[in-house]
Amino acid sequence: MNTTSFTLTKTFIGLAALIAFSPALHAQESIEIEEARKAARKLTEAAGRISDAPFEVDSDLEKPQGIKTEGRGLLVLPDRKLTVELLAAANSAITPLGQLWTLKLGVAKDGKPTAADKIRHITVGDGEKEREVGLYFLGATKSASGELELVVYAKDKEPLIRVPINKRVPSKQEFPIEVSGTKNDEDSGTLSLRLFGEYDARLVLMRDE
Repeated sequence: MNTTSFTLTKTFIGLAALIAFSPALHAQESIEIEEARKAARKLTEAAGRISDAPFEVDSDLEKPQGIKTEGRGLLVLPDRKLTVELLAAANSAITPLGQLWTLKLGVAKDGKPTAADKIRHITVGDGEKEREVGLYFLGATKSASGELELVVYAKDKEPLIRVPINKRVPSKQEFPIEVSGTKNDEDSGTLSLRLFGEYDARLVLMRDE
């Protein structure tokens, strides 16, 4: 294990479920499932019960997905009750999809990073150091025109952003939500969320120092 990987694992309590858009690295690294599960449990424990959550998410700690590089990244926890049938039947109400946790990354809005005071931060410590991680709630809904949308909630009661959820050519998928990322430029990248091998949605993430 190199120094960077060791430091990340230690200070973020094993949350190596991270993706980054570092100038030095174009590659991304998927996280081993057992490592991701440990991280999911630690994060959920640190967050506790969130009394002002926009909607309830029953996170499935056995099915997290994440990617990492150079000390930045994310972890996605799907809702335990989420099924492809439930997603297909989404209406104007919010159908919980899950949670998105980020380290040194933030969801972008209108091509700009979200202001720090608009992001829900959770402090995670390992007894020696503490890190603030971002927590976003992911849901699905139908727009007024009947289009399926991904809604992303940060700290406010209203969605931070809405992006389309698109049908895709069906493919086999092991987990409810699977993730991948591409670098856009030195400060941003695109996160792709694949849902049950039948839908996908994309979010732009930006570096958050």
